[in-house]
Amino acid sequence: MLKSQDMESDSKDYLDSLVGSTISTWDQLIMGDDNPNMCYTKVYITSASVEVPTPWLLTRLGSGVTHSSTTWDQFPIDEI
Repeated sequence: MLKSQDMESDSKDYLDSLVGSTISTWDQLIMGDDNPNMCYTKVYITSASVEVPTPWLLTRLGSGVTHSSTTWDQFPIDEI
């Protein structure tokens, strides 16, 4: 349980650090049930002055968190 809480907290800090540069904002953070070092989120990336919702997979890399793009059908976050 502690690992999951650390991942959630670290993921929020990581996402907050990207707001204003890589992403415009984020919402919805869903922790991976089977893996405490993984979670899913919906971020918004500005493209042509429009905020586009984009699914990301967040994973622990050493002592930090990293992200990769993923698809909507991989986890239970509504696209819109």
